[in-house]
Amino acid sequence: MTDPAAFMGQFVPDHLSVTERALAQAAINDARADTEAAKEQAAREANAQQRDETLEFANRQFGVPPGELQRQQAMFTEADDELRDLYPKVRKLERRRDRARDNIRFFAERTIGCGVQQR
Repeated sequence: MTDPAAFMGQFVPDHLSVTERALAQAAINDARADTEAAKEQAAREANAQQRDETLEFANRQFGVPPGELQRQQAMFTEADDELRDLYPKVRKLERRRDRARDNIRFFAERTIGCGVQQR
């Protein structure tokens, strides 16, 4: 892109007064500032568009964060409720297992002490 200030500067005649030159230079500076502002705005828009596309891609791939948060919280609550229901059963099974282990030791010691061989 051509710099508008340089383009406008070539048309400033040599016979202008100091005030006219100052006004012409101010117009050139304004044009240069407008060009810089337009470039910065275009860069901001490009960055915003890139950020939006990245977020959209991430949402498609990993799900929308608020929706996924609610879904995961519901799954957590469901699993927690199920575990709470299973804990008494697990404790009961652990006690049964411990009794069986104690009985195995008891009968193994009796078997060894009596000299009975297992087949």
